[in-house]
Amino acid sequence: MNRLRRRVPWIIVPLLLIVPLILVACGGGGLTDEEKAQLATAAEAAAAAERAEAAVAAIDTQAIVSDAVEAALAQVPEPPEGITADDVASAISMAMESIPEGITADDVAMASQDAAEQVAAGTLKLEEVQEAIAMALDKAAEDAAMAAMEAEEEAAMMAMKEQEERLRQIYASFFEGQTIRLLVGFSAGGGYDTYGRAIARHISKHIPGNPDVVVENMTGAGSLVAANFLYNQAEPDGLTMGLWNSNHIFIQALADDLEAEGILFDANGYSWLGAPSDGNPVCAIMGFVGVSDADTILEPGSVYKHGSTAATGGSLADIPRLTNAFVSTNHEIVSGYRGTATVRLALQGGEVDAACWGWESMGVTARSMLDAEGDEQFIPYAMTFPSEDPEISDLPLIGDYIENADQKALFDLWRVGYRFQRPWTMPPGTAPELVSVLRQAFSDTMADPEFIADAQAAGLYLNPQAGEDIQTWVSEILSVTPEQKAALQFLVKPAEGQ
Repeated sequence: MNRLRRRVPWIIVPLLLIVPLILVACGGGGLTDEEKAQLATAAEAAAAAERAEAAVAAIDTQAIVSDAVEAALAQVPEPPEGITADDVASAISMAMESIPEGITADDVAMASQDAAEQVAAGTLKLEEVQEAIAMALDKAAEDAAMAAMEAEEEAAMMAMKEQEERLRQIYASFFEGQTIRLLVGFSAGGGYDTYGRAIARHISKHIPGNPDVVVENMTGAGSLVAANFLYNQAEPDGLTMGLWNSNHIFIQALADDLEAEGILFDANGYSWLGAPSDGNPVCAIMGFVGVSDADTILEPGSVYKHGSTAATGGSLADIPRLTNAFVSTNHEIVSGYRGTATVRLALQGGEVDAACWGWESMGVTARSMLDAEGDEQFIPYAMTFPSEDPEISDLPLIGDYIENADQKALFDLWRVGYRFQRPWTMPPGTAPELVSVLRQAFSDTMADPEFIADAQAAGLYLNPQAGEDIQTWVSEILSVTPEQKAALQFLVKPAEGQ
């Protein structure tokens, strides 16, 4: 049992208080600073014990014990032979010589009466009284400490809620009548745009002051145009948010020359509000290619054209590069498309053969292609993570085609970035209080029944991720070792012709 008892003999307390003072007055008596600090700590503990003793002394234990014994024995016509009221009172009083901190007069009375009743009933021997009293008072002290802790937690929670309400009132005045821009780094109709507009339709009612939220498509360089604008030009006033390809964080982690890669930001500098889901990149190929099984498509030396928004960054470019490096395929990346919407058009037009992007997007925005037949059908052939979705649950995992253990570990490292997908970001320097308010608004939107119903009707996959968690994962991605960075350079520095 956790004993809260303070059993400090009365003579020790003043000694512990006086000795350090004498030593300090005498120049420390040759003590080191550490020894002096230890003495000071002991003095503080002794002072606390003395205060506890003083508090207990305020309880008239003798009177309480006397009353308890009298009441207990009065209920028993014939107490055990040889047991007198004085014997019981004396035994209980001895047990009361040391009382745990936090014990009240009511606790003393209850423990005394319980012990007296048990002695009078013959179920407790006199020599067992001290242990019984100790256990009862320890339990009472633990209960009191727990109640005090719960009261403190409740008070802290109330204070936090009051602070949050004050913040809401302040920001309600600020946001009322304002317009928030959501910069989506890809073209209208793609996965990022679809998710962004779905959330934007509902988040306003969860932001204090209910500002308008409008979507602005700022395309280019696989969403780097939007990411760079948000980091370098957008005001950190809460009126501009960004939705861009978070896989560029991985490029930042690997690149030696960020400017050459078009990355003009430090992902640790953004404030992350949250993400509607995690991700599972799936690769699919058009029916007109004539093959649809992963064994053939991922066979060493195989040649297929993959559509991509940028030359590097994101699953559209990364997965074919990873299979080229780790599985010895020879897939070509055709980049420059403004979003998955234009990649889909390229697939339908025969410009490219295949593409790899998140199933949470592909399963919705490419639905008509997935449901088509013959040459027009878009056929999934491999996925990044296991899935319970019956449409793709039987697909093989891309990682299973990687035989080398070190390379498989690098592939798993790359997958970390898919713990969150399509996160909403704020410019560097945004006030922490404002970030907190908008994170709460994002979280409330994710739990909004109307939003969930709309998302389900649109076939959008939801598995919300908190902004605080995303902030941690971003730091994890940016903490790659030099060895890992060197081994994955092909994702940012592809060989000529790739």
